[in-house]
Amino acid sequence: MTDTLTATGEPSPPGSTDDDIQLLESARRHFAAAVGEGAPLFTTDISDLWKLFVESIPEAQRKEYACDACRTFVSRYGALATIDENGNLASAIWGESSGIFAQATGRLADAVGRARPNGVFFSNLSAWGTPITGPWEHLAVSLPESMIFRHALRTPRQEMAEKREDHAALCRALEDFSIEVVRNARQLLAAGDSLYRAEKVLGVAEWFLALHERRDATRNSRSKENLVWRAVATAPPGFTHIRSAMIGTLLEDLARGLDFAEIKERFDAKMHPLQYMRPTAGPSAGQIVEAEKAIAALAAAGSLDRRFARLEDVEAIWQPEASTAPPSNLASEAGVFGSLKAAVRRRKEPPTVEAPAITITWEKFARTVLPEAIEMEVYVPAANRSYIALTTADNASAPPILQWDREERRNPVSWYVYLNGSPPRDFNLAPDSYHRVTTVTLLPPMWGLDVPRPQWGQGVIFLLKGARDLKTSGGIGFFPEQLRAEFHPFRKTFEAFAKSTPVADQNEATACGLDLRKGGSWHNALIRVTSKSGRSSYQLDRWD
Repeated sequence: MTDTLTATGEPSPPGSTDDDIQLLESARRHFAAAVGEGAPLFTTDISDLWKLFVESIPEAQRKEYACDACRTFVSRYGALATIDENGNLASAIWGESSGIFAQATGRLADAVGRARPNGVFFSNLSAWGTPITGPWEHLAVSLPESMIFRHALRTPRQEMAEKREDHAALCRALEDFSIEVVRNARQLLAAGDSLYRAEKVLGVAEWFLALHERRDATRNSRSKENLVWRAVATAPPGFTHIRSAMIGTLLEDLARGLDFAEIKERFDAKMHPLQYMRPTAGPSAGQIVEAEKAIAALAAAGSLDRRFARLEDVEAIWQPEASTAPPSNLASEAGVFGSLKAAVRRRKEPPTVEAPAITITWEKFARTVLPEAIEMEVYVPAANRSYIALTTADNASAPPILQWDREERRNPVSWYVYLNGSPPRDFNLAPDSYHRVTTVTLLPPMWGLDVPRPQWGQGVIFLLKGARDLKTSGGIGFFPEQLRAEFHPFRKTFEAFAKSTPVADQNEATACGLDLRKGGSWHNALIRVTSKSGRSSYQLDRWD
């Protein structure tokens, strides 16, 4: 730090003093502990921290520490703060120190702790400050990899501006919708089949209610404000814009005092698959140009090409055991008469009597039946049922475009089903007969998840031998609601592309079958299971 003239006018001695080194190490240790692996940081309304810093060190040393590198660091990053789960705001940089800087760091930490947050901070730099100039060290910190802002479409400044808009929208929602109204909404959404596709909205309702309850349990008004900023920084994409989302429609209707029948009718209509997150008009020329720019920036052109999925693309939770039948002794014998079949006198056995099908939930079936199953068959009735086709990226190395597809754990598989179900012959299935199960898998967004994401859907799929969609002729490789948040501004263009671009390898599809969703109609799906103890039938009537 001491890279200027001393009070006597002589050049500073080379290198940093013990006090300097202790200050630098204190700042680095405190910052590392404050942010951990990536805690969000917040800008605050305090200013001119450098003046406070200089005034807090002994007057005899002030000229010695007139350091431009450190002044820049303190001015840019010194007022940054963290907010804990109780709404307590604390300095991200300043911790305990000793020597001539003890008072300075204490006063800076106190000043930041008493400030008000006014934004979420982002930076695309891996280190802040200038660590070394010549023989002198300066205030500087390094960031964990998870904190470095990387976005192909937005700069850190644009992201900060968007978070300010998120904060304003969330504050309006907290003011407009009381905690009682939000509790009522959450109750209706969690009540099974009360509202159509409620799982799409339940997650944001629970998040919004949790924020309301945390603020309601906090007496300190400043902490209440801080909790809102923390919620903005940590919210899943789209959660903060309550009024413009589907949850806003439900909350407004409840606040207006509408009866349940009218609330349900309005909610169900907007959640209809042909309406929810679907554009009402085609893209304009300008929107197509902007979408092209976004795709180019994200290097995601190849991600839009889709093909029908095959069994090797699927994360299985069950597959049939390989056949272990012993080879015939006669077939293995050599000799003159080895090719002849000996006459075998067989005793006529009575037909096998099966017990009536056991009605069971999926969760109990998965826990008690699935581990012992050797083979399984699904009964396919003549009536329409929800048959599903899985699709995936034609180019496996193309960047992710789906919400559940991540660079660190790739999962480019999506799906489609037909509204009101499909007759079995449309999926190459013979009606009123059993079909062999090749794989049991969960709905793709559930693959590899440690924490459930009900807004993405929850369900189990019985993939059936020979099942494939014979009806499709257009492109339905993905839907706008399945795309990552950065693609939502271009929904019209993506929808038009998806409709007009066929999914490849239709005749090679092997990942199609019966779709059973949590909260959906199961129609007592009949499953025949062969295990080591015999064969039994089960009727799956619900998820849990």
